Amino acid sequence: MMEQLLSDYQRLRAELGERALPPMETGQVAVEPETFTDPAALEARIAALAPTAGWYLAQSRQAVFRDGWPGEDSSRGFLLAAEGVLDDGALLVHQDGAGGWRLLRYRHQDGEGLTDEITLRAHGGGTLRYRRYWQMPTAPDDAEQHTTGPEQSAAILIGVEE
Repeated sequence: MMEQLLSDYQRLRAELGERALPPMETGQVAVEPETFTDPAALEARIAALAPTAGWYLAQSRQAVFRDGWPGEDSSRGFLLAAEGVLDDGALLVHQDGAGGWRLLRYRHQDGEGLTDEITLRAHGGGTLRYRRYWQMPTAPDDAEQHTTGPEQSAAILIGVEE
């Protein structure tokens, strides 16, 4: 089913003009979750993963970074959320609602889903590039019944540009 959808998409993109729709390819994302209760351990893990670019939201600051993770900084307060570009994928950090944090590490893989890339404007200037992943939903009673088409299953940060 996804092969036919990709073929139809590519034909429509060619008919509309390539600028009308982003290129789409096959692929899927693997997600590796980690949980943290200690902010210093979270900061150390992010530093070890070494994101090259991204953004963060902390208690007292929101910022985009383009030259590597800026590291722990007590003047910004605790980290609330972040996204970063990794050599082999991306990371996402968010509060877990119970006083801790979840770090999700995303890695692109070959697979049966679909991917495309979009560019969004960043707060304060520049752009953020994301790879979106699309999967066909499965109905509980009939796995072959797909009434809504593919649904976005993930979006990972793949670039930060000025």
